[in-house]
Amino acid sequence: MQDPHLQIPQDAAKNAWAYRCIPEKFHPYIALMRFDRPVGIWLLFWPCVWGVGLADGDYKLVHILSFFIGACVMRAAGCVWNDILDRKIDAQVERTKNRPLANGTLKVKQAIYCMAFLGCIGLLVLLNFNSYTILLGIGSLCLVAIYPFAKRFTKYPQIILGFTFNWGVLLGFAATHQSISISALLLYFCGIFWTLGYDTIYAMQDQKDDAIIGIGSTALAFQNSIVSWIVRFYGMSFVCALFVFLFSDASNTAFGMLLCFGAHLIWQIVHLQKHGENASLKLFKSNVFTGAILAIGLLLI
Repeated sequence: MQDPHLQIPQDAAKNAWAYRCIPEKFHPYIALMRFDRPVGIWLLFWPCVWGVGLADGDYKLVHILSFFIGACVMRAAGCVWNDILDRKIDAQVERTKNRPLANGTLKVKQAIYCMAFLGCIGLLVLLNFNSYTILLGIGSLCLVAIYPFAKRFTKYPQIILGFTFNWGVLLGFAATHQSISISALLLYFCGIFWTLGYDTIYAMQDQKDDAIIGIGSTALAFQNSIVSWIVRFYGMSFVCALFVFLFSDASNTAFGMLLCFGAHLIWQIVHLQKHGENASLKLFKSNVFTGAILAIGLLLI
């Protein structure tokens, strides 16, 4: 019989496959690591593929597989770290009050052991790359460590998330070139603006709770003009991507995928204008496809 304290979250993957396929005693760990909500894995993974595509080097498939494993374990480790620090805040937010640390299903010590295990796997994956990429990967840990604190000292924690979640662009490019080019930096900022857009949409779900608790988010900071700010963020993301494709002398097929990327961003904005907060979770999840579309375009360069 399932632990009564563990409730399948609203944004869990359809049919919560992880709960059905893995023994029940591990269910709290699935929730802690968010393996029942794989959207975050894809949002961390696609920027890595962008970087690999832009690098246009050999062994793309090997790199992509390595980055996928890395995205799975490091996103999970980041979620555990976030929940350790935010367990008291999470208990006050409707959407997060049933997370395993917030409701006491798991203890902090158990979460720390879980995070350490995930970190070891991530390190093993990272050690397969060149020394430049290894150093870049280690450098990203500073951003991972800082992000959970961001909402406590800034109204714009999504900026820190943008720098963190898109670090894979630099890793993907460096895995081949052992350097960072102007185009790679532009693509990195494309991802940062993209993240500012989709995570502002996501944060719309928690505006009331965040305001009561007193923590920051772009959804609160821009609450009277959220759509117009998302237009700016997505517009800047597309412009950065456009310059990357121009500098790379991309093929017509690749440019076609870039246009699809832009069209999907526009669709999100139109849908948000029409349905508002009620569509926020759906639109956030749709960015899995947005990232995939741009990844295909970059791989076709």
